[in-house]
Amino acid sequence: MAIKIGIFKMQQQALDAVKGLEQEGFSKTELKVIAKDREHSRRLESETDVHTDEIQELADTREHMEDGLGIPAIGV
Repeated sequence: MAIKIGIFKMQQQALDAVKGLEQEGFSKTELKVIAKDREHSRRLESETDVHTDEIQELADTREHMEDGLGIPAIGV
Protein backbone atom coordinates (compact mmCIF):
# COMPACT_ATOMS: atom_id res chain seq x y z
CA MET A 1 0.00 0.00 0.00
CA ALA A 2 1.28 3.46 -0.87
CA ILE A 3 1.89 6.00 1.88
CA LYS A 4 0.19 9.37 1.56
CA ILE A 5 1.12 12.46 3.61
CA GLY A 6 -1.03 15.50 4.24
CA ILE A 7 0.20 18.71 5.82
CA PHE A 8 -2.40 21.16 7.03
CA LYS A 9 -2.08 24.79 8.02
CA MET A 10 -5.23 24.85 10.13
CA GLN A 11 -6.21 22.29 12.75
CA GLN A 12 -9.78 22.10 11.43
CA GLN A 13 -8.43 21.00 8.04
CA ALA A 14 -6.60 18.11 9.71
CA LEU A 15 -9.73 17.15 11.65
CA ASP A 16 -11.81 17.19 8.48
CA ALA A 17 -9.24 15.05 6.66
CA VAL A 18 -9.08 12.45 9.44
CA LYS A 19 -12.88 12.31 9.75
CA GLY A 20 -13.17 11.95 5.97
CA LEU A 21 -10.67 9.09 5.92
CA GLU A 22 -12.51 7.37 8.78
CA GLN A 23 -15.79 7.71 6.86
CA GLU A 24 -14.10 6.16 3.83
CA GLY A 25 -13.29 3.08 5.91
CA PHE A 26 -9.73 3.69 7.05
CA SER A 27 -9.08 2.28 10.51
CA LYS A 28 -7.22 4.13 13.24
CA THR A 29 -4.28 1.77 12.80
CA GLU A 30 -3.93 2.87 9.17
CA LEU A 31 -3.60 6.56 10.07
CA LYS A 32 -0.70 8.42 11.69
CA VAL A 33 -1.32 11.95 12.95
CA ILE A 34 1.32 14.33 14.30
CA ALA A 35 0.28 17.62 15.90
CA LYS A 36 2.49 20.53 16.89
CA ASP A 37 1.69 20.41 20.62
CA ARG A 38 -0.38 18.83 23.40
CA GLU A 39 -3.30 21.24 22.99
CA HIS A 40 -3.75 20.32 19.35
CA SER A 41 -3.18 16.60 19.86
CA ARG A 42 -5.82 16.44 22.60
CA ARG A 43 -8.44 18.04 20.35
CA LEU A 44 -7.60 15.75 17.45
CA GLU A 45 -7.80 12.69 19.70
CA SER A 46 -11.05 13.80 21.35
CA GLU A 47 -12.79 14.39 18.01
CA THR A 48 -11.44 11.32 16.16
CA ASP A 49 -10.50 7.74 17.00
CA VAL A 50 -6.87 8.29 15.98
CA HIS A 51 -3.92 8.50 18.38
CA THR A 52 -1.97 11.71 17.83
CA ASP A 53 1.73 12.18 18.51
CA GLU A 54 3.19 15.60 19.26
CA ILE A 55 6.15 17.18 17.51
CA GLN A 56 7.52 18.53 20.80
CA GLU A 57 7.28 15.10 22.42
CA LEU A 58 9.09 13.54 19.46
CA ALA A 59 11.78 16.25 19.61
CA ASP A 60 12.26 15.69 23.36
CA THR A 61 12.63 11.94 22.77
CA ARG A 62 15.12 12.54 19.96
CA GLU A 63 17.32 14.65 22.27
CA HIS A 64 17.88 11.51 24.34
CA MET A 65 19.01 9.50 21.34
CA GLU A 66 22.69 9.15 20.49
CA ASP A 67 22.31 9.41 16.74
CA GLY A 68 18.75 10.69 16.35
CA LEU A 69 17.76 7.45 14.65
CA GLY A 70 16.14 5.77 17.63
CA ILE A 71 19.22 4.16 19.15
CA PRO A 72 19.41 5.15 22.82
CA ALA A 73 22.57 6.71 24.07
CA ILE A 74 24.35 4.51 26.62
CA GLY A 75 24.24 5.93 30.13
CA VAL A 76 21.35 8.31 29.50
